[in-house]
Amino acid sequence: MASRSVARVVLTFGMVSVGIKLYLSASAEQVGFNMINPETGNRVKQKLVDAVTEKELNRGDTVKGYEYQKDKYLTFTEEEVANMQAAKRDTLDIAEFVPLSEIDPLHVEKTYYTGPDKGMDRQYQLLFQTLKTEGKAAVGTWVARGKEHLVTVRAYEHGLIIHQMFYNSEVRAFDDTCDKVTLSTVELAMGKMLITQFSKDTFDKSKYRDQFVDKLNKAVEIKLAGGEITEVQIKTPTSSMADSLRASLAAMGVPEAQINDMIAKAEAEVGVSVPVSAPVVEVVAEPVKPARKSRAKKAVA
Repeated sequence: MASRSVARVVLTFGMVSVGIKLYLSASAEQVGFNMINPETGNRVKQKLVDAVTEKELNRGDTVKGYEYQKDKYLTFTEEEVANMQAAKRDTLDIAEFVPLSEIDPLHVEKTYYTGPDKGMDRQYQLLFQTLKTEGKAAVGTWVARGKEHLVTVRAYEHGLIIHQMFYNSEVRAFDDTCDKVTLSTVELAMGKMLITQFSKDTFDKSKYRDQFVDKLNKAVEIKLAGGEITEVQIKTPTSSMADSLRASLAAMGVPEAQINDMIAKAEAEVGVSVPVSAPVVEVVAEPVKPARKSRAKKAVA
């Protein structure tokens, strides 16, 4: 857990209060790029300009606008917006306790680790152990940045974590996203075999990394050393799903005899034939010649 908390809050339910500290549970490995003028190598600044008159404005000269029709706005001052925001409070008010199974991960917006505030160790442990034993989560609200948020509190490993949730109205319905298709017995059998081969008893998260960040860091090293960058091209296979499944199983080391035996059994059930070979995805790395460097032009005073 990080040594520095990002906030303090008091959990309240009934006559019980528990002071806690909040810590970030994760932070994305974001890569920041700046907009650069390629002729000078200087950073580009963005300016606020009136969309119609093109007059340049300072941020302090603007007001907030709500678009109620196309290109028609109702304006609000900072004071008007502030009056509509939720009043600041340092409490997380718990309204109810629900089974953990009722908390849908789809509704989780962000997560915080927590720890007891000074002198709150026993109260903190009481809530943690009770929630863990009962398999419950606390549901409540808190205020952050002028907005009241729905939150849930639950036991996790050796402490409590807080999920800031999306409101139900903020979560989109999962509509039908694909057409209904009929899969053959061969495809289903191969799919099941593929999943079985890939299945693990545990999830080792440490073996997965952000490939873009790694590639970018490597590219930066190459560019600083005056080297070339290679471009990776992926050739898309033009094959059936059964062919792709066959190739995937073979790439995993499944013996060809075992694959053919399973296919033969499936073919006998449905009376169809599956091709013996399948094209494989080919990855080709081609060097890209660096563009000739041009001298940076000096800015005119």
